[in-house]
Amino acid sequence: MQRFKDNTLKSLMYGSIIITLLILLLIIGFVIENGASKIDLDFISQKSNNDSYYVTFKANQDYQFAYEISQEANHTVVMIKAVDKDVKVSANDGQQIKLQQGMYIDNINKQSFNDLDHQTIATMVDGLNHPTTDEYVKLTIKQDGIRQLILTTLIAILVSLAISIPLGLFCAIYLHEYKISKRFNRIIHFAIDSLAAIPSIVFGLFGFIFFCITLKLGISILSATLTVSIMLLPTVIKTIEEALMSVPNDLREASYGLGASKSQTIFKIIIPAALPGILLAVILAIGRVIGESAIFIFTAGTTAGNPTLFGPGVTLTVDAYEVVREYNDIQTACGIGIIILVIVLALNILTKYISKKYQ
Repeated sequence: MQRFKDNTLKSLMYGSIIITLLILLLIIGFVIENGASKIDLDFISQKSNNDSYYVTFKANQDYQFAYEISQEANHTVVMIKAVDKDVKVSANDGQQIKLQQGMYIDNINKQSFNDLDHQTIATMVDGLNHPTTDEYVKLTIKQDGIRQLILTTLIAILVSLAISIPLGLFCAIYLHEYKISKRFNRIIHFAIDSLAAIPSIVFGLFGFIFFCITLKLGISILSATLTVSIMLLPTVIKTIEEALMSVPNDLREASYGLGASKSQTIFKIIIPAALPGILLAVILAIGRVIGESAIFIFTAGTTAGNPTLFGPGVTLTVDAYEVVREYNDIQTACGIGIIILVIVLALNILTKYISKKYQ
């Protein structure tokens, strides 16, 4: 009977490991299969541009262009394939927009294409070549490129870590190394656990109201990174605290016995010994920053401009969400997913290297 229980336990353990690996391989395989075709130098080096314009096709004027109608999931797409001459249309803000290959016609006179058959759509779009009345059209310039998205993501990672890691480190040092008041420590631990249970969307709302509006930082990467830093604190504090707990007390006692002070023992003995655990906190924090979307949507916006700390910006994760929501573009989203996997893998390798070098 005991042997049967042991074999059952082993089967459950091995089965759990196999299922976990299969799920991981399935996710990675899906992302690579759908996104590999998007990965090239232009995709990585070019800027993302999804600007939309509301323009007017004037009556009795010639706008000669070729187009293509396609179906992407449940989304009908009309893309301009070629333009015969230098054709410009007037936008609502007065600027002249040049028709060019790769533009998308999203709707005509606010009529969505999703509920229409291709023949009806073709009739409507053909009417734009020589309209008899003014036609109001929404045009979108969609250029797939993630250069500024990568830069925005890296800025968010670096700034968030620069704020959350020192704060989390000193808080963990106090909680484990000083313990001035057990009651106060219990209150701090309760606050940390409560902070860890708050959903990220609540952090996003707080960041929008406090940093963007109250402190007048506006919709910016700085507002987003400050908010993300608060969200990271529970993970960072608890991970570093566990790393400090793993350091043997013999090292502390030996250091004190040799005449070292409390601060000397902490910074020269304990922190170097706990460095692998501290770097684990860094890895976990990086993963949470890259995977976060709600906070960045609330506090950094969804405009993919040139990344500056005091301006709006879009991270890789947010853009992947946006291209699926707006265009049902699974390939671009999976291409972004591949880049995210590469960034996470590279940063993990770097932290592991640092851990081994200074261990």
